[in-house]
Formats: sequence, C-alpha cells, structure tokens
Amino acid sequence: MKIGFVSMPLSGHLNPMTALARRLQSRGNELVFFGVPNVEPFARAAGLDFVPYGEAKYPVGSIDTLYSFVATMRSFEVVRHSRMDLNLDLTRVAFDYLAEKVTTTGVEALVIDTIHFFIELVPLRVCAEARPANRLPRSTGGATTPTRPPATGVSPTGSIPHQQNA
Repeated sequence: MKIGFVSMPLSGHLNPMTALARRLQSRGNELVFFGVPNVEPFARAAGLDFVPYGEAKYPVGSIDTLYSFVATMRSFEVVRHSRMDLNLDLTRVAFDYLAEKVTTTGVEALVIDTIHFFIELVPLRVCAEARPANRLPRSTGGATTPTRPPATGVSPTGSIPHQQNA
C-alpha cells in the first residue's frame, strides 16, 4: 500500500510522524512524506520519499522565522497565535496544493498530524472513501482505553455494559 504522511513542520511533530512512517515502511508499505520545504530534511533523514507543496509561500527557512516569534509568548497567547495566525495559513496552503500532490503520487491512504487542523478535508476531495480516525475513545474513569473495545461485550474500562461497578 502507498501511504502518505502530512505533519506540522515542527520537530516535535515531525520526529514521531517520521518514526511511525519508518515503521510502516519496514512492514512493506511504500511511503511518501508531504510538506512545506522545511520538512524535507526530516523526511530524507528518515529515508522517506518527500514531495513538497507550498514552496512559493513557504520557502526553506520560512517556518523557522515564523515560529521563532512564538518563543517570546506565554500561555494561551501561544495557542491563539499558533491556531489563528500560523496554522490557519498552513491549512490554506495545504488546501490549495496538497490534493493535487496526493492525486499525482497515487497515495492510497493519508496519515495526518491531528494538530494540522482541517487537513483531513483534503483527502475527502480526492478519495472515493475517507475515514478520519484520529481520536482515541474517551475514558472518564481515568484508565487508558484501547483503540478498539474488546469484542467480548466488556467495555474498555472492564465493566460489563449496563451494570454498575461494585
């Protein structure tokens, strides 16, 4: 299977995404990493094919310049600035260019960094079927839940459905 990856162009996001991509590649899948030009060194260092998009808007080095200002911010200001100013423009560029790159490379599945807001709409434009699956089930009991509930009729927290734990 040919699998594409899209991640925020920041090392804290790229490092785990490239590790996951390498794992899938080691299992016989063909991988391609999509991103703005700053992503290329991370993809190449991981031994992954790289396809750039948004080169005119985000030339090499531009992400470092844009995000360096975040280091001077504190608390919610970082979240607001990142979501409303920086990530919004990255999303626009992905909407403008990523769908074509996904189509021309023949990618069959796309793994998307969940913090890259609304990028999951890109494969919906180019694929006959797209299934966003980017959230783990919630547990209000404090236990870590599996990605799929057990097939035995027991809930992810270990209780039998419709019964109170004693």
